Formats: sequence, structure tokens, C-alpha cells
Amino acid sequence: FALARTASVTCTVTWTGLTPTVHQQQAVFLTPRAARFQTFRSTIPATAASTPIQTSIELPVDGTHISEFALVGSWSLEVRLDGSAHPMTSASFVLQ
Repeated sequence: FALARTASVTCTVTWTGLTPTVHQQQAVFLTPRAARFQTFRSTIPATAASTPIQTSIELPVDGTHISEFALVGSWSLEVRLDGSAHPMTSASFVLQ
């Protein structure tokens, strides 16, 4: 993504096979230097194990420290569920 033209970056996570209960999602954005930048927490109410659930996490870029200090490079997103010590999934994207 071009830093000067990116208002925000939205990442979507699709959960499948969740037990029917309320789950806690923790999404952590890491800077190109692997420093924790921002954490988003949300509740996921799963009603049936066979029903996929999508969540979206939006990282604002324009008008934030990201654009102000030109934090360019390969960013990472790690997503944990229910307090897991290790990410259940991860993704990366590049701001340039």
C-alpha cells in the first residue's frame, strides 16, 4: 500500500469450527521492526460450530504516527483467540 494514499488497512479474519460460546479475539499489529504497535480486542459470539464467523480489524494510517513518522515496511498482524499464548493466524502487508 502506498503510505501517502492509504487512509487505513482493514484485515478480515474468518473463524471456522469455533465451539458455540463467546470467544475473545485479540489482534496485534506489529511494526516493521516487530514492535507491538496496536492491539484490538473484540468479542465473538459463536452460535454453531459449522457457521463461519468473519471479523474485521481496521488499522488507521492517515493522520496517525504511521504516516507522521513514515513507518514503512512489512507490517504483521497476529490474531489470538481466548488468551492463547501463540497466534492462531497471522498476516503481513507492506506500507511503502
